[in-house]
Amino acid sequence: DPLGQGRGVRMLTIELTASQERALRRLAGILDEAGAYYQFTGGFAGNLHGSRWPLHDLDVDVTREGLPGLAELMGPYTTRPLGLYVDDEFELQLLRAEMEGVEIDVSQAEEAYARVGGRRVSLATSLEHRQRVAVLDLEVWVQPLGELIAYKELLGRLADLADLRALQARGTMQARG
Repeated sequence: DPLGQGRGVRMLTIELTASQERALRRLAGILDEAGAYYQFTGGFAGNLHGSRWPLHDLDVDVTREGLPGLAELMGPYTTRPLGLYVDDEFELQLLRAEMEGVEIDVSQAEEAYARVGGRRVSLATSLEHRQRVAVLDLEVWVQPLGELIAYKELLGRLADLADLRALQARGTMQARG
């Protein structure tokens, strides 16, 4: 069917700039070529679920096993090689890249931590419930809305949460409707 629902793939619409679209296409191709087990997270996932946040970058979680091959293919675009990244908010394995002027953060799903109130808290990232979605003429894996909300709650990003909870409420009403 035209919405792709027969195959369990949701068709989503998103507004991307030309450079964001080119970066997404290139990144999706590399993820597929690497055979990476991944999910898009962050603002892009929020947008795919219906949020209207301005999109600043592309965030991807990848399994530990998938990272070395992916890091190799991302070589030409890499601005920060894969390694431990620690700041006020996070402690995780991270590779930073840039494609078409768009920043890309690729982080290891396992052993990723947030720093909350001076404590190190596991992000408990799981790719088990990732969702296959159609965007543009691509199919990509995206973090489910409920898990994105749990992540934003952990980080205490209140502006993001209000938006996501509204989407969740709307989705709950549509499911009943």
